[in-house]
Amino acid sequence: MATNPQSVTKEEADLAHSREQRAFGQTSKGGVAAQAQSLANDNMQNPSATQSAADRVENFDQTADQITDKLANAPETITKEDGDLAHSREQRAFGATHKGGLASQAQSQANANERQN
Repeated sequence: MATNPQSVTKEEADLAHSREQRAFGQTSKGGVAAQAQSLANDNMQNPSATQSAADRVENFDQTADQITDKLANAPETITKEDGDLAHSREQRAFGATHKGGLASQAQSQANANERQN
């Protein structure tokens, strides 16, 4: 759990609960079973936490290819949703967005397009 908390599943948490119950006759608040259940719940609510770093970068790369193409060939088609998607994917892949990065460019173009409409 300590080395890879994003990998804890509900089944593993249930197993930890069962074993702690059998070993000690009860489960304790803050014990291993409670920690495992908390991690499993977090992982189920936040699927991106279980996604590998390579997968997050791949998702960003795919989005970047699409949006870069739109920026180069049809900037008037960039929408707020494109900017939001680029921001989300860049944030997840790299932990931050960067000034002048893809998300910034897409959001700027989307804002310009909205002002024109």
